[in-house]
This record gives sequence, structure tokens and C-alpha cells, in this order.
Amino acid sequence: MRVEKITTATAKDLLTRGNADLLRTAAVGIVGSRKASLKGVGAAQDCAGQLARLGVTVVSGYANGIDLASHKAALDAGGATILVLAEGIERFRLKREIEAAWDWERALVVSEYPPNAAWSVKQAMQRNGTICDLSRAVIVAEAQRNSGTMNTVRLCLKMKLPLFVVTYENMED
Repeated sequence: MRVEKITTATAKDLLTRGNADLLRTAAVGIVGSRKASLKGVGAAQDCAGQLARLGVTVVSGYANGIDLASHKAALDAGGATILVLAEGIERFRLKREIEAAWDWERALVVSEYPPNAAWSVKQAMQRNGTICDLSRAVIVAEAQRNSGTMNTVRLCLKMKLPLFVVTYENMED
């Protein structure tokens, strides 16, 4: 799969691999904890599946937990997904958890970093802004108090992007 360079509406240069047409679709970000509870994962899967069936592209990072659950659910529902990396695009490897559902026609991998850049916390925080940039709204499936997810929440509020937070009984702190 060929890597292409594109510039987003917010003037970010992104390296892409996959179906770049997905950048022109209605998209909603789903974010949350790497170490999510079963309820949080279930909420992410439900939201992603419903959005996919409505023709909305799901946007998320590529971490374990909420991110992977969202991508897989969107693909399993026949929908599309955009994976936003916190590392260079040449470091992308398809994770076993989503391999069976993967379809390059319904998926796009993007990175704003040099092709071989290693993952870093700083880049993960910056990547959260890219998730917001590519989304018309963001859903928080589950978050820890001090986390990258809360960074995304602050970015959404600053950008005046619609923000939805999943709540359920007996939520863990």
C-alpha cells in the first residue's frame, strides 16, 4: 500500500496509507482509555457499530482498549475507519485484533510525523488534536482523570467541537 502526503483543512500535513477519500466523509472520533473496563469497551463498540451502520467514519488512535475496539467494531459493521498514529507511518503494523476485519478500501492510516518516527508521549498528545481535526464530533467512551483522553476533551472544548461522554451505572474512577 502506497504512502501519500495530503494537507488537511487545518493545514496539517499528513502521510496516509489506505483510502484517502475517507477524509471527505462525515467522521466522529471515539476516544478512551487503553486499560478500559468491559463496559467502556462495550460502549465504544456499540457507538462505533451504530455510526458505521449510519455511514459515519470512525476516527481514533491506534492504542489497545477503546481505540482498537472502535476500529474493529466499525469494520465489523461494514463501515469505515481512520487510524491516527502517534508515530511514523512506516511503523504501522496491522494488529492481530483487527486483522480479520481489515479492508484497505474502508480504512485509512494517517500520521503527521516523519515516516520512521518512534512513538512518544508528546506525539500522542499532539495526535489527539489530529483526531479532533478529522472529526465533526468526539465521543469519550471511558477516561481516566489524568490521561490523554482528558487532553482530547480539553482540545474539543477549545475547538468548540461537539463532545459526548458515555455514562453508565457503577462507573470506575
